[in-house]
Amino acid sequence: MGMAASQARYLALAARKTNTEYEGQQINQARTALANQSANLFNQLLGLEVPIAPKTTDYTELQYSYTDGENETVLEEWTQLSSPNPDANYSVRYYHNINKYTGAMKQLQDPQVQLHQGNGTILTTNNGLKLAIDDLNNSELALNTAIENSTNTISASKNILNYATNSLNIDSAVNNNNGTYTVIVNGNSVIFEVYQNCGSADKMIVDAIEADLLSMNAIDNNFDKTTQMYINSNGDVVLKSDLEKLYGTLPNSMSFSLPIYNQTNVAAAKTNFTTQIASDNLAEITAQANYNNALNFYNDLQIPEYVGNCELTLFDPNNQDDLVEVKQVIKDLNDQNINNDLKNCFDVNGNYTGGIYSFQLNGEKYFATYEELMASYNSHTGPNDIDGQIKLPYYHAKYVKTRVEQVEDALLETDSNGRFKTVRFVNDSVTYSLNTETVTDDAAYQDAMNEYNYKVQQYEKIIADINAKTSIIQEEDRTLELRLKQLDTEQNALSTEMDAVKKVIKENVDKTFKTFSD
Repeated sequence: MGMAASQARYLALAARKTNTEYEGQQINQARTALANQSANLFNQLLGLEVPIAPKTTDYTELQYSYTDGENETVLEEWTQLSSPNPDANYSVRYYHNINKYTGAMKQLQDPQVQLHQGNGTILTTNNGLKLAIDDLNNSELALNTAIENSTNTISASKNILNYATNSLNIDSAVNNNNGTYTVIVNGNSVIFEVYQNCGSADKMIVDAIEADLLSMNAIDNNFDKTTQMYINSNGDVVLKSDLEKLYGTLPNSMSFSLPIYNQTNVAAAKTNFTTQIASDNLAEITAQANYNNALNFYNDLQIPEYVGNCELTLFDPNNQDDLVEVKQVIKDLNDQNINNDLKNCFDVNGNYTGGIYSFQLNGEKYFATYEELMASYNSHTGPNDIDGQIKLPYYHAKYVKTRVEQVEDALLETDSNGRFKTVRFVNDSVTYSLNTETVTDDAAYQDAMNEYNYKVQQYEKIIADINAKTSIIQEEDRTLELRLKQLDTEQNALSTEMDAVKKVIKENVDKTFKTFSD
């Protein structure tokens, strides 16, 4: 190898060795930084506070209570009086729970109010809706009454006895078996002759009566006047069926009424029935027209029919349970100065003026007003009528557990263990025996346990994060350590090769200088 080549090779190896030394220094610095990070994570781990589970004993206390036959009362707090006296030595705060009937208003999200089929065009008010419903109900009642009156009149016109406006008090009746009956009236004999044996004048009277009775359907076309109708010399017509009821059955001490049919009276009764039937028909036609108008108006109103899948039902003020519930809601909301539309459905005297609906939701009955239902419906913004509606106020009353608290001076007596055994309040002559028991505030304990579980999750997450970061640091350190070993191997190889090149250079120098020295 030439002198120049050897020196160039040596310089290249020296440069490479310098680079490996520099890279090794950088790796050592990086490993030092990783060591510092690992130490910080370890210190963070040491600084963590391990969560401690709560104890039930921390939420358990001694409680005194008594019962007065109606309520169980708990002594919550007692403070000794600065100046005790024979009637009181403590100021006691005590409470009991009652079920109080309480009204409330809720807001139904996405109510999906729907109108009845064939949505109307007329928008009304709470009171206007009641007027329309009252008009519809009254007109329906009037129509039913008119139909009933017409039916009763027609039914009465078909009753043949309604044409027998006169009668004879009969003592007895005898069938003469020759087409005549002899009846005794007040001791006098009266002969009734069958139609088929009568003269023309009497037949004309019977014909006229038969015609009027047929026209009013009091008798039918199968009725045989020739054998069923009898007439006396005064033109009074009787029916064979009535005569047969009397024949041979009456002792002299009794008298019975025999219906008779007079041509004038029958004609007058027919005229009266005909006039009444015409009047009833006119009344029915008028009532039907009024009902149709009321129904058409009601159907043209914008009437809400459903809230979601819950069908709406009109409020019935005669339902005392519902009326009491609604008025309780109004009272409680007014006491809290909460504005509500329910109060607008009653006048100043508390009389219902209309506009309330009810619906069943999850087995409970709720109430809503017409105006608030329509406000939700008219607010829709979606592609159909039920989407994008504003919240719907709806109302309900139920029994709510309510705490009743009071503070009063009392005389508390203790037992040999220093525990209270009796209490008598200054405004009560009764001394109550106290029940002593330990009670745990389960709600507070559960809150503490929930907080503990939350802290455990936080603690475990921090530990997991530290372990994950430590694992990454260890992996990076192992990678750097491996690279450092590679650099150390390369450094040794470079040193060996440099020694060899240095030896070659020395030999070249020695040969050159020895040659010229000879």
